[in-house]
Amino acid sequence: MLRNESSNISFVRHALLFTFVLNTVIGVLITVLHQRVELLGGTLIKSHSIGFSICTSVVLLRLFFVRWFTDSLPLQIVIYLFSIPVGVLIGGPLGDWASGDDPHFLFGGRGESSVTIVFSLVGGIAAVLYAIVRWMVAERQRRAEQAEKTALGAQLRALQAQIEPHFLFNTLANLDALIALDAQRAREMLAHLIRYLRASLVHARSDTATLETEFELLRSYLA
Repeated sequence: MLRNESSNISFVRHALLFTFVLNTVIGVLITVLHQRVELLGGTLIKSHSIGFSICTSVVLLRLFFVRWFTDSLPLQIVIYLFSIPVGVLIGGPLGDWASGDDPHFLFGGRGESSVTIVFSLVGGIAAVLYAIVRWMVAERQRRAEQAEKTALGAQLRALQAQIEPHFLFNTLANLDALIALDAQRAREMLAHLIRYLRASLVHARSDTATLETEFELLRSYLA
């Protein structure tokens, strides 16, 4: 649970930073293309309005769907493809209103507004590619961690397979010697050995182990 929350916080942080940088770059590029410095303020407002509208839709949908479904690449692509037009429809008129222009939908506004929308769509596609790359990197890291855990588990089981026969032989030898000296103590020792072997069998058949199982093994071994 904590890992999921940390992952969500990290995603939101990266999404906001990426969106801010991309919006700023788009606003500056549009201003340079029009060669009118006075457009910079309004263009940045429109660019950030559209960009953060897309970002908000992506973040909300991702946090909702990832909570209930798997964080798969197809799901992320669908979220982005849905959020881009939604963000443009909401952020475009909102950006026009915030910059003092009359709100227009899609390409019905002035030239710079239409260019801003086009660049925002391109930025949205770039965001999709960015999400794909991030997912591929995270998936590769997850597989590497899983392979490392599997290798460590195999090494541990191999080590246990080497140690347990020696332990069993020594215990049986001690038990054989103890029978002639103290039969009652030998029976108690045999009971502990049986309990240890039972716990060890459960441990060997499971890919994971609880602390209760480990402590049971230790108690039986030390007894």
